[in-house]
Amino acid sequence: MVSAGAVASAAPSASASVSVSVEEPKLVKPPVEGVALAGSGEGDAVVHRSKTAAGDLVVWAEPEGDATLILAAYEKKRGEAIGAPVVVRRTSGRVTALDVVVTTDGNDLAVAWASVLEDGQKGHVSAVVFGSLDLKRMSKPATVELVMDHPVTVARVAMVPSPRGGVVVAHESKLTKCLSDYSTPKSMVDCPVYEAVAVTVGGGTSVLGNKPLDVGPGLDVALVPFDDKGLLLFGSGMHGGRTQSSITVPWTKGEAAPTADALSCSGLAGYAPEYRRGEDGEVVCIGSDMRFDEAAKDCARPAGGDKDRCLRARALGHDGKLRGNDDVVTKVECAAHKQKLTLRAGTVTLLQPSSYADDFLAKPCR
Repeated sequence: MVSAGAVASAAPSASASVSVSVEEPKLVKPPVEGVALAGSGEGDAVVHRSKTAAGDLVVWAEPEGDATLILAAYEKKRGEAIGAPVVVRRTSGRVTALDVVVTTDGNDLAVAWASVLEDGQKGHVSAVVFGSLDLKRMSKPATVELVMDHPVTVARVAMVPSPRGGVVVAHESKLTKCLSDYSTPKSMVDCPVYEAVAVTVGGGTSVLGNKPLDVGPGLDVALVPFDDKGLLLFGSGMHGGRTQSSITVPWTKGEAAPTADALSCSGLAGYAPEYRRGEDGEVVCIGSDMRFDEAAKDCARPAGGDKDRCLRARALGHDGKLRGNDDVVTKVECAAHKQKLTLRAGTVTLLQPSSYADDFLAKPCR
C-alpha cells in the first residue's frame, strides 16, 4: 500500500529549500536518447533536454527499485555531463513524464513529473520542484495532485511558466461523472478529467480549470499560452478513436479566462498533434495524416519517406477565432529561419519549429 506521505508533499514556503548533494550517484550518466513521455516504446528512457541561460540542461528519470531518482546535469555534449549529476528528487513509483521550464523572471528552474504507483494500480501523482539554475538549490516538492481512484499505466504532465510567477501545470485529475455519447440511451459514466493547476515558487497550488472527457484513463495533456489573460488547456484520450478537447483557463484563479474557439486537428493528425505559437499570436495544432480524400489533393508533398503523407494544421487567431474550415497545408517553406505554413485560409509562421513540418522541408529552417 502506498500512502500519500510516501510521495511528493507540498512545500510550505520558498525558504523551505534544501542543498542538493552532488556526491551521488557517481556512475550515472545522462541517457544519450530518450523521450519526455514514456510509452512510445518498451523501456523508453524518460528524458527532457532544454537550453537555458546556464547551458544545455538534461533532466532524466533513473529507476531505483520501487522508486525513481530524478537527476539533472548540464552537458558538454549529448550523454556527457559536466560534473556529477544532481539529485532533483527521489519519488515513489515509476516516473513516466517530465517537463522542465525556467520561470518568467529567469530566477528559477521548475521540474515537473508524473509517476505511476505500483505500475499504476495504486494511482498516480504529479508534482513540481523549483531550484536554482546552477542546480545547487532545490525546494521541497509541491504535489499537484495524488490520484488514487483509477489505474493508469502512463501518467502525463505538461508545464509552462506563468507571467504571474511560478508555473501552470496540466495533468490528469480524479474521475468525475459525465454524460456519455457512446451509450444508448445516454447515461452518466466515470470520466477522467484534464486539469490546469497554478503552482507558486513557494509551493502553493490552485486549480485554474478542468474538464471531463468520456474516454479511457491515461489522458494526453498540453498547455499553450494564449494572451495576457490566460492560456489554452488541451486534453485527449481514446474511446474507439481519438477524442480531443480544449478549454481556456486564466493565469490566476479568480481572473477571467480568455474567450476562444475549441482547437483540434482532424483525422489521423489528431492522434499525436503538436501545438505551436505563430508570429501573429496564433495557436496552431499540427499533425500528420494521409492524403486519402479529395480535400487533400493539394497537400504539400513530404521531402522524403511516405509520399502519401499530408501535413494538416488548424490555426486559432489571436482574436480567438478559428481560421477557415480546412486544415490542409499546401506549402511548407522557410522564412527568416522559421517554418512558414500556407493554408487555404492564409499563412502562419511558427515561432517554434514543428517536427511534422520538418519532414516537408529539404532541410530544417534553423
